[in-house]
Amino acid sequence: MTHVQGNSTAHNGWCVVCSISIDRCSAIRLKSRLVKRMDAFAQLHPRHGNRMMWGTLRLEWWRIYVKRVHRLCQRKGFCVPQKHFKGRRFETNANGIDRAAASHRNDV
Repeated sequence: MTHVQGNSTAHNGWCVVCSISIDRCSAIRLKSRLVKRMDAFAQLHPRHGNRMMWGTLRLEWWRIYVKRVHRLCQRKGFCVPQKHFKGRRFETNANGIDRAAASHRNDV
């Protein structure tokens, strides 16, 4: 089965005739494989950021720039969640740690 669209011809899911469309199709397949790998990495290491992901992909022989990893992480929502720290209390503790509230502006 052959479909003709514009200046390219697709035959059984593969682009034929125009080298630009072949490159475009291979780039789309490569991007989908890359995003699947990035998704697996984000599930395995949720606290790692895009630079750690980029370094791991480079070690796996992916030829990719850090800006592209950052852009794909933003689009796919692989953001590292912010850590929430428990606030300290303004009171005398049994262990001897005293933390007083500020009595006036710029009180350190």
